[in-house]
Amino acid sequence: MIERADGTDDVHVVVTVLDAQGRALSNSPPVTLSIESGPGELPTGRTIRFAPDSDIPIRDGQAAITMRSWQSGKSILRARSPGLKDAILTTETIGGPAFVPGVTPIAPDRPYTEAKRTDAEFMFAPDASFGKDNPTGASSSEQGHSSRLVNDGDPGTSWMAAKGDDAPWVSVSPEKILQFRKLEITFPQPGNYRFVAEVEDQNGRWIVVADQSATTETAQKRIIDVKRVVGSRLRMKIMAPAGAAAGVADIRIIGAM
Repeated sequence: MIERADGTDDVHVVVTVLDAQGRALSNSPPVTLSIESGPGELPTGRTIRFAPDSDIPIRDGQAAITMRSWQSGKSILRARSPGLKDAILTTETIGGPAFVPGVTPIAPDRPYTEAKRTDAEFMFAPDASFGKDNPTGASSSEQGHSSRLVNDGDPGTSWMAAKGDDAPWVSVSPEKILQFRKLEITFPQPGNYRFVAEVEDQNGRWIVVADQSATTETAQKRIIDVKRVVGSRLRMKIMAPAGAAAGVADIRIIGAM
């Protein structure tokens, strides 16, 4: 479900290749994912093709993409691949103006083109701040502490993982290809919060850019230099101090584009 039809909430769509018995495979066939009806919108418009001869193949039997909506209503997605049974997914968007079939304009096609950048391009680029009010995600959220509070610019609000979440994480997608340089992190309170920060690089791999899993630091606000990686999404795995819930009050990404 997409909770906000305002461009600040995404749903993560994962396509998995299965055999006739429903078991996941590591094959990489071409797959076309299309939005057949409803207000949904992919980064490429209404359709995207994952192909073994491109830089967006199915990897280890899976592919993923985000979808958002600017109107409320149900979106129907279909995944097709030659020789395989189609898969259909329905997801609902709430909290926005209603999508009216035949009346509401649908997203135009924006064909994907490869545009990888190198570290050399960022050599003289100045530091800038990224991530505020961009799409977020989390392993879970306690009621009243959704992931959207992790980058609203207000250190008085916070994302908190739900009770029982044994591997809590929160993510921020700046919606740009950046060179990540620093993180400014504010925790809900002073304490020995530990974390591992990862960046999803241009090949879809998660690269550890800061490992603070053994730190003894207790400051509520921390500024961390990170490994310089060019990528598009930040994920933080949180380890809370004893007696405290896993959470983050604010994340600010410092980087260059």
